[in-house]
Amino acid sequence: MDYGYHVSLAQTMMVAISAEEHVCHAEQDSLALLASKSNDLNQLEDRQAFLQQYNQIFSLPKKFDFQPHKDDNVRC
Repeated sequence: MDYGYHVSLAQTMMVAISAEEHVCHAEQDSLALLASKSNDLNQLEDRQAFLQQYNQIFSLPKKFDFQPHKDDNVRC
């Protein structure tokens, strides 16, 4: 009985240690990915891609053609 308890306790601790190691590796991998992506940022290209994707919103308005009404004076 004593032998089984200690083996079970040791295995439980090894599982906890293994889980913590996996968490540490996952955090290190995610930090490395964030660091590499932050170095890849390019403001000019990102802005241009954004404006092209949403070109309907950020396009120049249509030319306004003035049409005189009744007694409006028009100078050319």
